[in-house]
Amino acid sequence: MKKLANGNYELTRKELKEFWECYHSYRALRFGGVDNWDWYDESYDEYLKKYREEKGTDEYYMEDLVKDEINKLDKSKEKENLWNGK
Repeated sequence: MKKLANGNYELTRKELKEFWECYHSYRALRFGGVDNWDWYDESYDEYLKKYREEKGTDEYYMEDLVKDEINKLDKSKEKENLWNGK
């Protein structure tokens, strides 16, 4: 995935396929009531544990992770612009 000059993002076909697989898997689980399962919140916490340790905080959530991933793309585009003299 990369950020384009117009501010949009470009995905490879593989990334797009992965996105749709994850999106529909998550939607199917939500439809089935996964958010009511006893271990639902614990699964999120366990998944975010590594990121919370890296950030040194317990206050780091999925939306923070998504924001950080987008910021990484933004910064890589800024670096690319610097290299290209833009």
